[in-house]
Amino acid sequence: MSLLWLQNKQHNWWNVVSGTPIPPVEPCDLPLTGFPPGEYRVEWWDAYEGRIQKTLTLTATGGTLSLPVPRLESDIAVKILPK
Repeated sequence: MSLLWLQNKQHNWWNVVSGTPIPPVEPCDLPLTGFPPGEYRVEWWDAYEGRIQKTLTLTATGGTLSLPVPRLESDIAVKILPK
C-alpha cells in the first residue's frame, strides 16, 4: 500500500482566512516509480471530510505507475493498493 498527500501550496491557512484568491493547480500526470508490474486500485480521498471521492484502476509498467492528478483546489489524499 502507498499513501500520498497532494497539496495546492497556495491553499494555506493564511490565504483561506484572509480571503486571498487561490488559483488551482492544473491537472497533470505524476510518474511514481518502484511499483511492480500489475494493476492497482487508486482511491482519491477528500482530505477534509475523510471520504473517498473516486476510485480507479491503473496499471504499472516498467516499474512506473502514472498517476493522473486532477485539478487541485486544495489538498487531496491518495491511497494506492495492489489489485
